[in-house]
Amino acid sequence: MKSLYATGILSLVLLFGGCAGGQTALPSASQTLSSLAFSRAHGPHADACAVISSSLNFNGTPISKGSWILFSSVLSEQGTKGPLRLTVRQSLVTFSVGQTHYTIEGPNMDLALNSGTAVRLSFPAYGDHWRMIAPYMATGGDFLNSIAYQTTNHLPGDITHVTWSAKFYGEDDRPIKWRWGAAVYTKLANRYGALKTEPLTDPHYPPYNNDRAGTPEAFKQYVIAGGTGDGGKNYTGSMGSAVTVTPCDG
Repeated sequence: MKSLYATGILSLVLLFGGCAGGQTALPSASQTLSSLAFSRAHGPHADACAVISSSLNFNGTPISKGSWILFSSVLSEQGTKGPLRLTVRQSLVTFSVGQTHYTIEGPNMDLALNSGTAVRLSFPAYGDHWRMIAPYMATGGDFLNSIAYQTTNHLPGDITHVTWSAKFYGEDDRPIKWRWGAAVYTKLANRYGALKTEPLTDPHYPPYNNDRAGTPEAFKQYVIAGGTGDGGKNYTGSMGSAVTVTPCDG
């Protein structure tokens, strides 16, 4: 039985605490991250909140070695009822292929929805998480994290029980709805900030198009079928059913 542990792009900055910068090399999927236990035990909000999980099945399209899987998640309400602060921590995507088990660690996410009109989504070159500020009345879904992983093995189609788990923290106990999907790309940047990720599905806000939140605007021409997507304009893959989450008091 073989277990592979990998990190999404730039997550080594969090695990090792070094100043790796915006050009951090991608780790191998077979690399063992010995500081994992320390990072979880002593990281922010350690053991303060229950893990929430959501599972999907991949479609029948195989994924070639060296391709990228982009896991994207959204806050799926059609506009919230007021300002909202939300943080997502300890994101992990796990799945198995035969006797090989994959665990992919993703970055953190800080979301602030307010009464303004400004939209700002960033991933600092020396940081470990996404940050977004957006209007709370935007409709159609708000970006809520993405994890990019370059495959080191050929993966078959029809992988089942692909699970994204995370901890959610908020300033109140207002429930939110969370959903995610996975698209496959032949090419992506090796840093999150270079993806030019779509912050909102609402076309009334920049970049004023009909792409779903989470679309990597700078690389969407490289999308192909696989994961939960069929290529074409399905840049985030088809999203699964919404999971209702009551954030913990962080």
